[in-house]
Amino acid sequence: MTPINPHLLLGVGLLGQALFSGRFLVQWFASEHAGRSIVPEAFWHLSVAGGLVLFLYAFFRHDPVFVLGQGAGLFIYARNLHLLHRSRRMATTSAASAATLRAAWFAPRFWPTWIGIGLGRAIARLPVAWQLRLGRGAGRLAYRTLERHRHVARRNLQLCFPDRSAAEHERLLQQHFQSLGMALAETSLAWGRDIERLRGHVTIQGLGHVRAARAQGNGVILLSGHNTCMELTGILLALLGLPVHTHYRHNRKNPLADHFARAARGRYAAGQIDRRDVRRLVQVLREGGMVLYAPDHLVRPSKRSLLLPFFGEPALVHAGLRDIARLSGAQVVPYLPRRIDDRGRYELRFLPALQDFPGDDATADLARVIALLEQWICQDPAQYLWIRPRFAKRPPPLPDPYRRVAPAAALPAQPVLATVDDGAPEFADTNR
Repeated sequence: MTPINPHLLLGVGLLGQALFSGRFLVQWFASEHAGRSIVPEAFWHLSVAGGLVLFLYAFFRHDPVFVLGQGAGLFIYARNLHLLHRSRRMATTSAASAATLRAAWFAPRFWPTWIGIGLGRAIARLPVAWQLRLGRGAGRLAYRTLERHRHVARRNLQLCFPDRSAAEHERLLQQHFQSLGMALAETSLAWGRDIERLRGHVTIQGLGHVRAARAQGNGVILLSGHNTCMELTGILLALLGLPVHTHYRHNRKNPLADHFARAARGRYAAGQIDRRDVRRLVQVLREGGMVLYAPDHLVRPSKRSLLLPFFGEPALVHAGLRDIARLSGAQVVPYLPRRIDDRGRYELRFLPALQDFPGDDATADLARVIALLEQWICQDPAQYLWIRPRFAKRPPPLPDPYRRVAPAAALPAQPVLATVDDGAPEFADTNR
């Protein structure tokens, strides 16, 4: 093998070192220009070029240590370039998909959603009392037309308030649907109007409990439940200057509604966390953030579910609140909002942080939470979200309380015995 000119080999080595060192100058200039530390793509291109030249230099110098070092480095640099190009392709694909999706939002199946958005924005310009009056009318219409939801809500009321009469259940059911209609108006109000104008409609109690919990340096879980005005009262927290993160659940059936809902909530929330992203939730709390959390409705049963009485009726309850509080060290502060009247006045009430929560007994911890929510619900039962099947998915032998029982088929008339004068029985025809 013809020996390589040492001067040529030295030039190759110097070239490789110049490329390798030049990447740091590029990274420095880019960071100074951006005002923060960044790694531009050119950094990795120079790393590959310089690494490759130095690899050849070490190979012809018969330096195994240098060859191994530069070979491993080349793999890492090339891998970073591959990830950059892949993320760029994904971003381009996502942008194209988003553009396609937005174009699809004008398809006929989304026209009712567009009409609803337009009506909501128009209604949001009316006085609050007028909006709620329209909402009550919509709730009366829903009571007459949404038979399935009416059945679920009626069964929930019968199970939770068995001491009330059927007439009282029906009256409470009608009030609940009117409250649902007002919730639609409140959603339009929250999404389509500057909430600063609602400051005079809000009464605040116990805000010092939140400040005391935050002063301890940990995150805060605002423990609440599902009531009909939760959309508006969740956004009203922004009036208090509280940087609250909210949970969201993707509406995959209607991406247009999902887009508008997240955009509207994003105007006031400190952040939005996917309900499945528990890691992100714990991270926010560990960093001292605040999260609005409503654990009273179980989405799906799991190994973490416990069967506990809710108004005396067995219901599945998820233990996630305990796990999140334990992992994050966050304080749990009850947040119990409600609609005071139908003229648009609201009460935002905070209670002292739960002491010794979580404890050693999961059942006792969750029973405390349920008892707290029951007291809150009893203040105005019509405002709780009764249309959700709260007692569904219970394990056997507990029955499904929402299952409809088919009426028994009418039996044919049975002949009865009649006695004639001589005492001998004969069949009488009851159909005559």
